[in-house]
Amino acid sequence: MHSICFTKKLALIFLTLCLGFALGVATLANVNNAYANEPLKLDSAYGYKISVSAGQGDLEGVPETISVAEGSQVNLSQYINEANIILPDSKYYIKGIRLAGHDYGEDAVDDLVFTATEDAQYVIAYGLKKNQVSYTVNYVDANGNQIADSQVFWGNPGDRPVIAYRYIDNYLPTAWNITGTLEEGKENVFNFEYNAAPGVTYTTVTVPGGAAPATPGGAVAPAGPDAVAEAAAAGEIIGEDGTPLAAPDQEVDINDNSNPLASGATNAESNGLNPWIIAGVALVVVAAIAVAIVAIVRKKKAAKA
Repeated sequence: MHSICFTKKLALIFLTLCLGFALGVATLANVNNAYANEPLKLDSAYGYKISVSAGQGDLEGVPETISVAEGSQVNLSQYINEANIILPDSKYYIKGIRLAGHDYGEDAVDDLVFTATEDAQYVIAYGLKKNQVSYTVNYVDANGNQIADSQVFWGNPGDRPVIAYRYIDNYLPTAWNITGTLEEGKENVFNFEYNAAPGVTYTTVTVPGGAAPATPGGAVAPAGPDAVAEAAAAGEIIGEDGTPLAAPDQEVDINDNSNPLASGATNAESNGLNPWIIAGVALVVVAAIAVAIVAIVRKKKAAKA
């Protein structure tokens, strides 16, 4: 009789724990949705401030801080151009940029092109020249045809430079950034692929009345990088075959054959791992172990009695 009552109590405790967990998940989900749907309280006249520190070097010809509107596309590629940076010493070279206060390892750098969602501080990352190797960046269309002059850069073996897309009118890049690992004794080639997109222009044009210039077909051509990024995200840029072009990926690793992550995605999300599911499974396991331990103790006590 006592054993039956005890079993019922354990079952009641277990059900209470499960119910409490379910209610907690539902509450947190509602809170998250509420915050997600709440508009950002941002003064559009101010925008976000993106600052870049030259660290040991000095900036020349580029501002230390820029103000951008929320949701604008930021391209910091000019900050890794040695023409705009006075290096601390000739033995150093520019590796890329990093978010201030973030340590990703000696060779890791951040994307040069991103969407502004908050104030951010970046620092220029330098490296000591060691057995440097060259790498060539080709800008090609979907058929491999060159659509802009190639560029040659230098880095250390093992570096993973990040390359930002170039503004090429009438073309949309397949990614905003590409990266890859430099290897010694090999030809390091980065092919930056673009899709033909007639009417796309990255130069903002001011015309009477403030309207954007029209394409021969009568459609309004996106004017400026921000407008191109917004139109691409909305699936409004049409390719040569008349179908909408996919929005560029945030970053593509030329050494990785798997699908690139979209902007804001995490490895956990890409693998389909949900932290709430993991927590729920862990709770059930812990509860099951607790029930088993209590049952064993009760059984031992009953045997002694």
